[in-house]
Amino acid sequence: MVCRLTDLTRSSAALTYVYKNMEKLMLMFLKTPWEGAQTTMYAVLCDENDVPSGSYLSDCQAVSPNSLAQDETLHKQLWNTSVKYTGLLQ
Repeated sequence: MVCRLTDLTRSSAALTYVYKNMEKLMLMFLKTPWEGAQTTMYAVLCDENDVPSGSYLSDCQAVSPNSLAQDETLHKQLWNTSVKYTGLLQ
């Protein structure tokens, strides 16, 4: 199976070098663009009753997000930093 470079990997010379020289090893751990799109397609096309709104999906299944993603203090810090650097809400 030959995996094509995505725009993300094409934009980085270092990633392109690693990708081209370690493709077989990387294919054991990475998804092809088609495989990577499956969860997004599932989220878009699934019935509303199959997955509750706002669910975190991984490999076409609703799962609990990482504990850092559920940290309210970290949420506030990220929000405040985003507001600071984007100039929004001023």
